[in-house]
Amino acid sequence: MLAFVTVVSTRLAIRVENDGLAAFVKIAPGPALAPAAFDAELEAAGVVFGLETEVHERMAAVLLDPGFSCNEELIACARPPRPGTDAWLELSFHEGIQPGHVREDGTVDYHERELLKPVTRGTILGKLHACEPGVPGARVDGTPIALPAPRELSIEWRPSVSLEPDGQLRAMRDGVVLYIPGKVLDIVEHHVHKGPVDLHSGNLKMQGSLEIHGDVKHPFSVVATGDVDIRGNIDASTVCAGGALHVRGGIRGCDGSVVSADGNLTALHAESAEIYCGAELRVKEAVNSRVTAAQVHASGRLRGGQLVAESQIITKEAGAPSGVPTHLTVGEPLLAPVERVRLLLATLRAERVAERARGRGTERPKGGKIGRVRAELDAEQVQRLAERAHRREVLLCDANIQIGFAHPGVSLHFGNAHVVLDEAEHSSRYSYDPSTSSIRVEKATH
Repeated sequence: MLAFVTVVSTRLAIRVENDGLAAFVKIAPGPALAPAAFDAELEAAGVVFGLETEVHERMAAVLLDPGFSCNEELIACARPPRPGTDAWLELSFHEGIQPGHVREDGTVDYHERELLKPVTRGTILGKLHACEPGVPGARVDGTPIALPAPRELSIEWRPSVSLEPDGQLRAMRDGVVLYIPGKVLDIVEHHVHKGPVDLHSGNLKMQGSLEIHGDVKHPFSVVATGDVDIRGNIDASTVCAGGALHVRGGIRGCDGSVVSADGNLTALHAESAEIYCGAELRVKEAVNSRVTAAQVHASGRLRGGQLVAESQIITKEAGAPSGVPTHLTVGEPLLAPVERVRLLLATLRAERVAERARGRGTERPKGGKIGRVRAELDAEQVQRLAERAHRREVLLCDANIQIGFAHPGVSLHFGNAHVVLDEAEHSSRYSYDPSTSSIRVEKATH
């Protein structure tokens, strides 16, 4: 803080505030003063900046009158500093977990809470706004009023995030956003969720692999493009893995829930579940479940339900003493999730076209857009059926079912050939005989 003294002349008393931010002038009657003499008095008092132009001109004029006097008037005012702007980050995603997602009808879906922020390569994550310097101020004696420098953003950009010249932040790979305010922004391909998937977390969606240290509760869902490792159970929920799926506990299904993996799938047991596996499915036991896989390997029992495999089903025990229907099918080509979605979209497209036409009342049995769409779908279906038939023939050559102990009531299917066991059988291997289009059985030898 600067200290200023009051300068007193014959007619003038000039007082400068101790902080140097303002100066005042007091005029008493006395000899006339020329404007130059007035300016010299101000300069002698250290008032050289921020003069109030209108007051200065008026005082210079009235000092020519020996009889003029006035109490203190503000003659000069410092220029206050104009603070700068710190650098800041404008995010294109919601920070942290959200209370829910508002549906179109205004209701709230509490399952979608955006705990994970999935992104693909090229996604804009936000924009970095650079800091802007401020403008220093000045006291009435001209000394500057300093300003603290604006702060740069203290955050680390990992190589997975590109900072472009215009300040935009772009994801350089698929994954989910890892954002710790003031510390780091990254795109990770593997995320560890330390807890169950429930109302607190909401649904989890991941570009990459996901590890869950808990159960997946009903009716929440988990979707990842890579591997998924669940250290608990899947409780009547939907879980989809683009890679392998490993469930340390069991899978319990319900209407509308599906568990799928494009790679291998392992679980302790499955009950009333619908399961799709693009590679090998390994379980200890599956009860009343609908299973589709390239291969099925049960170290325990397959009881009830339908199990379909491309190449092989191996189980220690099949069926139950009560004779509960247990259907085992091999040699059946898988319908991959991508193809299933394509078929669904094609069907929906045809239905939308038909619905619009019905609304106009102009549907025609032949020709027109509906006819073309249906013809395209029919042609695609014929081609798919032909491809599947050929694939089935190839698969049946090596497809087999191996059962340690089969209860009566177990039905075996190889293409168009099928048989229902009417009595218990031990250590049997079943395969398809193309020469007779029938199922052959071989007993294991010890």
